[in-house]
Amino acid sequence: MENKKKPLIRRDFIFGSKSFINLFWAFSSLIGGSLFFLLGLCSYFKLNFLFQLNQIQFFPQGLLLLFYGLAGSLLSLYLWSILLLSIGDGYNEFNKITNRIKIFRWGFPGKNRKIKLDYSFSDIENLSLYIRQGFNPQSILYLKLKNKIKIPLTRNDSVFNLEEFEYYAADLARFLQISLKDEIEN
Repeated sequence: MENKKKPLIRRDFIFGSKSFINLFWAFSSLIGGSLFFLLGLCSYFKLNFLFQLNQIQFFPQGLLLLFYGLAGSLLSLYLWSILLLSIGDGYNEFNKITNRIKIFRWGFPGKNRKIKLDYSFSDIENLSLYIRQGFNPQSILYLKLKNKIKIPLTRNDSVFNLEEFEYYAADLARFLQISLKDEIEN
């Protein structure tokens, strides 16, 4: 019989803002916002850049195009900045040697850019698995502490295959040797 050593440290990496949908909206708002802004400027300077803009008066249509273009460009700037700064990325480390849980995430630049949480295994009450089905499905795994604080261990917008997600949660509960509670909402 083989004696397999079980790992004593488990580290799960979390990819916060890096998702296809964020990339899609960042790219779409950059293209759309830039075009609207350019069309608004062309209507102000009476230039026919992409379309026949003779029919578009600067006030009110061109001004509105400028405003929407600026809003779209600012939204794009925000989305690209959270993608490039890796907002929400980090890891969950479960260490059986020190009996500690370390949760690390990258935040926005500033004094609190690095978000670090450190708890003892004795502070843990259970793992809580929240599943919402229906039009806007969600699957979130929470670490519930004895003082009733719930710390999300997975992204809020992550939609896993339900079977894989339950296996991941059960595997983590086995590793930590704690109970797993279900919260299912239809």
